[in-house]
Amino acid sequence: MTTSTAIATPALNYVVLYVSDLEASRELYKKLGFVHMVSEDGPGFCQFNGGADGILFGLVQTNEHSPAAGVNELYLKTPNIAAMREVVTSKGVEAGPIMEMPFGKIFAVNSADNHPVMVIEG
Repeated sequence: MTTSTAIATPALNYVVLYVSDLEASRELYKKLGFVHMVSEDGPGFCQFNGGADGILFGLVQTNEHSPAAGVNELYLKTPNIAAMREVVTSKGVEAGPIMEMPFGKIFAVNSADNHPVMVIEG
């Protein structure tokens, strides 16, 4: 007998935008007034502060191993990733395994339109 665990609605925590021209995209978001967080940049990646009431977002240069330009990933944050995965899979949602990444535990689900939704613990 399986008991469904009640969990809080996860918070939208981060958005990744896959872009074909990282420099042009970086310049656009700077011109729109977003603060480029240079210290968080890495190869093929730059991060922005989403503003006073916004969330952080990142730009990723597309390559042969990444999703295509125009794809967006949503990152949802939950305090108990194992419980969240159990609840969503009990509702028929296909979810990848929980993986340990440098920034914490994560698992992925795809929407009906194949938009990646990443769930992180935090």
